[in-house]
Amino acid sequence: MKRTLIFLFTTLFCLTLFAGDTTTVRIHDHTDMTWYGNYDEWGELPDATKDYRKVYLNYTMGCPSSGCADYDYTTKIEVLYRTGEIDTSFNEIIESYELARVITPYGGNIPNTYAFTQTFDITDFAQILRDSVEIRCFYDGWGSGWSATLDFEFIEGTPSRDVVKFENIYSGNYDYTSTNDFETNKLVPKKFLIESNTSQAAVKMTSTGHSFDNNLNAAEFNP
Repeated sequence: MKRTLIFLFTTLFCLTLFAGDTTTVRIHDHTDMTWYGNYDEWGELPDATKDYRKVYLNYTMGCPSSGCADYDYTTKIEVLYRTGEIDTSFNEIIESYELARVITPYGGNIPNTYAFTQTFDITDFAQILRDSVEIRCFYDGWGSGWSATLDFEFIEGTPSRDVVKFENIYSGNYDYTSTNDFETNKLVPKKFLIESNTSQAAVKMTSTGHSFDNNLNAAEFNP
């Protein structure tokens, strides 16, 4: 069987540290997502004058104005971070970091009133979620699609760790035919510099196993 794995690995290099008021900001308010589209919107998040114990993203997926699509597709929420660096063409380098991923329901006859909220802990990304930010909603499907409403929740207090650096490791879509092929050709080893002030490191991973292989007549339901 051939299966498509869509995933993101991100390293987090941290300093460990030893609640208060909550600020909520909405970026994307029932944004219709259709036909393999990127939907970008700017918003104003709190600045760096306060520390936040927790930062949550509440992602509400609902039916768009044209009604919900019927099949299981990938949706992703990303922050498009301006690094301040310039490439060889003198363009500002934008790094995309994935904050959330939700697969749309598989079924049909979904009522237009459908809505479901999923909450993601995105505290480790707080340093790039400040001031003016650009947030992308991505829909990897066809048809009428779905809608996205994003509420960012900032809870004041001291975070459990101070993230000093993070980098993307792997991100993309890969056909999975066997463990050996996947580990040899897709999950190739990479090296990263660990800063001298790092006391711990973590890897965040998000993976899904869905899609369809017409050659094998197999989808995620096939072992």
